[in-house]
Amino acid sequence: DGYVNTNLTANGSVGWQGKNIAASGRTDGNAGVIFKTGLEDDGKLSAKVNGRIVQLSGNRNYLPLSPYSRYEVELQNSKNSLDSYDIVTGRKSQLTLYPGNVAVIEPEVKQMVTVSGRIRAEDGTLLANARINNHIGRTRTDENGEFVMDVDKKYPTIDFSYGKNQSCEVALELSQARGAVWVGDVVCSGLSTYARTQQTGEGNES
Repeated sequence: DGYVNTNLTANGSVGWQGKNIAASGRTDGNAGVIFKTGLEDDGKLSAKVNGRIVQLSGNRNYLPLSPYSRYEVELQNSKNSLDSYDIVTGRKSQLTLYPGNVAVIEPEVKQMVTVSGRIRAEDGTLLANARINNHIGRTRTDENGEFVMDVDKKYPTIDFSYGKNQSCEVALELSQARGAVWVGDVVCSGLSTYARTQQTGEGNES
C-alpha cells in the first residue's frame, strides 16, 4: 500500500504509483484509490465504499474520492457478474485520504468455478467413492464417480492419490467457464484402472 499524487487528464482522473496506472473518466475528487484486482478478461468485482457500491472491472480501477475523509472499503462479488471470486486477502481496508493522496489496494483474488462431472480411469472404470483433491480443497465422488467441487481457475486440475505415493491427474478446460460448469466424463491420467485400486491398495502408473 502506498500514497501517490494524482493528475487530471483530458479524459478524467489518472492515479499512478510507479508503473501501476489506472484511469477513470470521473473528475469529482483529487484523492482516490487504485484497486489492483488482477482480474482477467471482463471479470467484475464490487467495492463497498462507506456504504456506496462501486463496480470494478478488469485488472485495475481508479476511484476518485474526496480528500479529508475516512473511508471503509470492502471488496465483494459483483451482482452483475456470473463469476465467483474468493477474496483471500485485502477484503477490507480503512483509509484516510488527504489532497493528492492515492491509496493502492491490491487484494489476493482467486476466480472460482464450481465444477461437476464424472471421473474415470484410463480403461473407463468409474472412480466411485474416491477422495479427490485440488489446489484449494477436497471432496469425495459418489457411487457413480460423480463429483462437485470448487476449483481455482488458475489451477484447473484434480488429482487422486492411491497405492504407494502414486497419483493420477485430471486436467480441466476452464478457460471459458463462468460460475459453474458441468465437464462431463473426464479421465484421470496415470490410473490405468480403478477396479483393483480399492481392494488391493495398489495401482499401475503409466
